[in-house]
Amino acid sequence: MKKFTLFWSFILFLLPGIYAQSFFYKGITLTREQLLAEIYQDILDGREEGQTICEAGINRAIEDASLGKYTYYYFGYPTPDYTAYLWVLKNMYNVQTVSGGDAENIEKQCYNAVIGESLRERYGQSFWTDVAQKADSINNSGMSENEVWNFIACNLRLIPYAEGTTTPLVMVKCVTDDAGNLKESSVYKSWQTDFDTEALRVIRSIPKWQPIAKTVVIPVVFDENNKNKCKN
Repeated sequence: MKKFTLFWSFILFLLPGIYAQSFFYKGITLTREQLLAEIYQDILDGREEGQTICEAGINRAIEDASLGKYTYYYFGYPTPDYTAYLWVLKNMYNVQTVSGGDAENIEKQCYNAVIGESLRERYGQSFWTDVAQKADSINNSGMSENEVWNFIACNLRLIPYAEGTTTPLVMVKCVTDDAGNLKESSVYKSWQTDFDTEALRVIRSIPKWQPIAKTVVIPVVFDENNKNKCKN
């Protein structure tokens, strides 16, 4: 979850209106120019490159927050545990969760930072801690992410493949409902038929999913080293 944290802790809630005369930040009141300089330092390490893009994200977030519209961007494909975190944002706080792509995006990072502190202003300073605790509660109701990896390691049947070649990897897409039932499972990224079939078998045999409706993609690696990590 930590690797998906996108700088919201850096910025205090900004007063509505892109062209407001002053902004409250780090306990002091700043002009708009001073505010931008502080954010550039926090997110861009003071680099000039990317400042225009960052400012666009800040402006968009200020406008959305003034309208009560909240969007949170995540990067990469969320892990099973992090999916619960996104589910809490969307279903308990009406925050739209949107993929920001595979690579972190400056404009969306700056947007997240402003929206993150706007949400803390609205729901209290413990907002992000509360979200994490609710996500943990959901994760604890089913198999945790580590338990899923361990289950796969213990139950996957290894299939021989030529030495010196790339380790086989199958990505399996899973869809669960609010009761934690696995409704759909399919190969998201194929290797070969035998490997695909075994990956689906082991994923479909996972006994207990988290009780929320979500879609996740789980990597299944046919590697002896992973098999040795099994903890019965």
